[in-house]
Amino acid sequence: MIGFDDVPVASWATPPLTTIRQPLAAMAAAAFSMLRADPTTAAGEPRHIELATTLVMRESTAPLLALSEAGTLGTRWHGRITGAGR
Repeated sequence: MIGFDDVPVASWATPPLTTIRQPLAAMAAAAFSMLRADPTTAAGEPRHIELATTLVMRESTAPLLALSEAGTLGTRWHGRITGAGR
């Protein structure tokens, strides 16, 4: 089971919940920057901003298998993986 937003209660749950941590400060800074931008520079064009997330591994998920045991992983993870307390 995996949660999202890495709220503090996730680490207090039994078992502690693995979560995806979002870069909230970077999200707020990007939103503020977009609000302050000159509207005539890219009028009407959508913007795409991609920010890295972090997978915080806790006890609600099994540990990752070594590649030698698991073979090729079917998906790629572009964020950063951390363990609780690291």
